Amino acid sequence: MKYTFKSVISLLLCLFLLSVTVMTACDRGNSAESIITTATEAETESGMVTETDTDTNTDTNTDIETDPETEINKETETEVETACMDENCDHECDSCGIILSDCTDADNDNNCDACEKCMPGLYDADENLLASWSELVDTYGMDVTKNYTSYNYSIATTSPYYVLTQNEALFSAQKIVVPHSITSIGDHAFRACSNLTSINLPDGVTSMGSYAFFDCSGLTDVNIPNGLTSIDFAAFGNCSGLASIQIPAGVMSIGRNAFYNCSGLTSVTFAEGSQCTSIDNSAFFDCASLTRINIPACVTNIGDHAFDCCSDLVSIEIPEGVTSIGDSAFRYTGLTSISIPAGVTSIGYSAFFYCPFTSVKIPAGVTSIGEFAFFSCTSLTRITFGGTVEEWNAVSKGENWAYNVPATQVRCDGGAVSLS
Repeated sequence: MKYTFKSVISLLLCLFLLSVTVMTACDRGNSAESIITTATEAETESGMVTETDTDTNTDTNTDIETDPETEINKETETEVETACMDENCDHECDSCGIILSDCTDADNDNNCDACEKCMPGLYDADENLLASWSELVDTYGMDVTKNYTSYNYSIATTSPYYVLTQNEALFSAQKIVVPHSITSIGDHAFRACSNLTSINLPDGVTSMGSYAFFDCSGLTDVNIPNGLTSIDFAAFGNCSGLASIQIPAGVMSIGRNAFYNCSGLTSVTFAEGSQCTSIDNSAFFDCASLTRINIPACVTNIGDHAFDCCSDLVSIEIPEGVTSIGDSAFRYTGLTSISIPAGVTSIGYSAFFYCPFTSVKIPAGVTSIGEFAFFSCTSLTRITFGGTVEEWNAVSKGENWAYNVPATQVRCDGGAVSLS
């Protein structure tokens, strides 16, 4: 191909113009980069950090290695915070301490129903799940909220007693975990379930019926729910396996026979700030092993036979708010000393019958002392009255109130009165 001189010149001119254009563009790019770099250095020196800086640094450090395990942990933490309903976000069940792999604690109470150790249902001695709660309800029809009578609780097919004793697969059940949805335990609900050693009740339970756990002789571990306001008639009567019991602050009364004949019970602890005002008749009758109980300050009434036959009870502090001590309230106890509060106005029939203390001071405010109140207190050598002789003589005293005691007189302000 032949090129004319003119065409060659035109071609060279085009190439020259093209090279100039490329060089100009490069200079502009370098200038822009220089501006960005200068701005970044200035901001770094002044302590400022911007989103642009972060992006630029990330882009310029792409060759720095990242620990894969750290990335996985960050990813897991994000998933936990999204899925976990446990406010501590630690996936640890407070009921048993198990670390949960998939927390479904929808109640946000740190007791996860997904936990294999505290999922609602029946468990054997090795804590193997025998039946879930839904199975107990759907298959066996068990109903813990229903009130059963003392005559049909053992034959009612929906009572826990029947479900546990009439079904061979469940007969070995020793532990029950009650779901959070349950708010009441009916009359005679678990009566005579003698194989049970442990039951976990949710704090949402606000009522517990009469005889609810009566005659559960194997029961050694039970929690009184924080939502409960009273422990009703014979609720834990004849639970001879119970060694100690914690009573929440919200419980306002201990009902009749509530812990009747709990022969293994050694300690009863009322929570700080207890609102309990009454310990009813025979509440702790025949708890022969009881050695310690802290009666709350707001208790005003100690009922008949409340601590009758608590032979190992050697000391007790009766709160200042108590105004009456019921019939046989401390009969046959092991009390070696007693302090009767100034607010007490009446001491019931046989109240301190056969107690071994050596002295007693009866407050001036007492207006009546029941028959046999201090009968056969064979170590009682000193009786003191807080008022005058005249006030003592005005006190109503039952027959033989101090029969068979070695003391011979009552010491009063300004004198003494013979017991003969």
